[in-house]
Amino acid sequence: MVSENPAKLVVDPFDGIALRDAELEALTIRSRKALALLAYLGMRPGFSDTRERIAGLLWSESTEGKARSALRQCLRQLRLDLGNERAGCLKIEHQRIALDQGHVTSRAGKVLDALKSGRVDPLLLSEEGLPERLFYGFEDLDPGLTAWLRVARQAWRGRLNAALDDAMQHPVPDHVPDRIAEALSFLDPSHEPAQRRVMMHHARSGNPGAAIRQYERLWHALDVQHDAEPMPETVALIADIKRGDIPLAEAPRRALVPQADPQIAPVIELGPFNSLSPTQQDLYTLQGFRSELLASLTRFREWSIIEGCLPETKPDYVIDADLTRFDVQTRFILFLRDARSGRVIWSETYGAVPRDFGEALRRIVRRVALALNIYLSAERVAALTQQFETDWAVFDRWLYGQSLSFTWQPDDRDKAKTIFRQIVADAPDYTPAYVSLVMLENTRHLAFPGCMRSAASEQETLALARRALAMDPLDTKTHLAAAWSMTMNGRFAEAQQYFAQSYDLNPSDPWTIVSAGLGLAFSGALSDGMALAGEALQLDQHPSPSHCEYQANIHFLAGDYEMSRVWGVRAQGATRDSSGWQVACLAHLGRSEEACLLGKRFVEETRMNWHGSGQNPSTEDVAAWFLHCFPLADREGLERLRTGLTLAGLTQAMPTP
Repeated sequence: MVSENPAKLVVDPFDGIALRDAELEALTIRSRKALALLAYLGMRPGFSDTRERIAGLLWSESTEGKARSALRQCLRQLRLDLGNERAGCLKIEHQRIALDQGHVTSRAGKVLDALKSGRVDPLLLSEEGLPERLFYGFEDLDPGLTAWLRVARQAWRGRLNAALDDAMQHPVPDHVPDRIAEALSFLDPSHEPAQRRVMMHHARSGNPGAAIRQYERLWHALDVQHDAEPMPETVALIADIKRGDIPLAEAPRRALVPQADPQIAPVIELGPFNSLSPTQQDLYTLQGFRSELLASLTRFREWSIIEGCLPETKPDYVIDADLTRFDVQTRFILFLRDARSGRVIWSETYGAVPRDFGEALRRIVRRVALALNIYLSAERVAALTQQFETDWAVFDRWLYGQSLSFTWQPDDRDKAKTIFRQIVADAPDYTPAYVSLVMLENTRHLAFPGCMRSAASEQETLALARRALAMDPLDTKTHLAAAWSMTMNGRFAEAQQYFAQSYDLNPSDPWTIVSAGLGLAFSGALSDGMALAGEALQLDQHPSPSHCEYQANIHFLAGDYEMSRVWGVRAQGATRDSSGWQVACLAHLGRSEEACLLGKRFVEETRMNWHGSGQNPSTEDVAAWFLHCFPLADREGLERLRTGLTLAGLTQAMPTP
């Protein structure tokens, strides 16, 4: 009989995976996938997830039925291994599997919780590379787990870095070991502010030899990871330490970020950031802003970021900034310049007040990233029109193909497809071309009205998406492409996982966020989709028509027809299917006459662009194509679409496909 008050357990995902009792003795769990399941749940919010998502994660190469069966067998054996005393720690429901948070703790969670209270877990001081020790030895258990683990490690590293960076803002007395700086130096040996604080502590503690050894570790990390040397402040500090002349304060700076091939993407140099305010606090604020911006911009694959002027690298663009103060408001003035001509391509002013300053700073950084993504791409495409196509670099060819695919015109999309295929032939390691091909194929039936979805084509596209994912598992776009391909193939639980991972990899890109939001709504996670839709709007206050279209569809699926109509009007018919959604929306709002009129116009416009069989499709043919377009996990949402078309007279009690 299962105990109603199960014993305490600890899930330890480091250096392998172990399940430990209250005395931290490891328990015997015979299945490696069962251990991975426990560790995975321990990393999830609420220690819970759906059966479908877990089955897709641990048995990704099996059919859905076989994966469910394997999961049931795994759970049955796991409960036997736990025994009656501990089986109650595992909550198995019809749709979800969870760990009892009252009786199970996660070692990974405890590390982060300690930092929130200003304490450093000994794990952070044991050796370098703690995030890479998550699930160590389980990387090849299943391709689904492998893909998730790569993102999970990076996300966990980011959370640790953020927590330690926040804790670094608090000064530590000279006679107390700076455990926060020590932990950060272990997590990121190239983090110069942390290394300087550790060096300073050793020097002030009368141990200059330890400070010199710490400097040597930093030098080695910068040389190996970034092909760079320590910053002048650090060089000056070690010189003062060797002379016994220790300065009283240091201004932290970030290390160089890795360079990328300038032939693949434009190179942006993060130039000088100047404070027009004389206070020391404003200097720290400016440095914090610069560090946040650097961390945000490096998540985008549309460019490469360098810091400082390197002789062997000639940047295409330079970002610099000024800080000013107006009453209590701090203002940042950002400039994006052409590095060759000095021409200012874009500039904008952002403001923040002391209350909730940290969150305001993060919002500003994410809006800057959005603006760069828009203006840099537009400027680059405009410049291409003055060159011969044969002279374009791979990145420029890809960018031009992207601009063609966004027109939704069949001829343009066919040309874009040719461009992407040629890039794959010329540069087979260039992942964005694969991603663009996947996105083109996933939306072909929408761009070519009358073309029906093909199961064989969707399976081929999923295989291409998996190839892109394997080539670049830390790119948000590869995860987004894979997620949409899984949605098209009806693998909704797996899709949800990859949509979430695409967001985790770049939460600064509103297009990624709203696309993932729509994907989550399509795949059955409507509340999560609505949350991302709202977050995307916080970043992008002037959304594009396509963004508005996604907002309209998400709100329709949520049953909020009023807001769906508002966003539908703003979308301005961004895609071929836009009017169909709005016909159903107006019908559900009881605006029958408007629905019928828009329905007739939708049918006529679709007939003019028809690519299906027959030259003059009937109203029912158009409705059948429209309802066939959308891979919705929730049949009720599809039924509401069909009902809306019926109320508008587009179809007569047509069965939902």
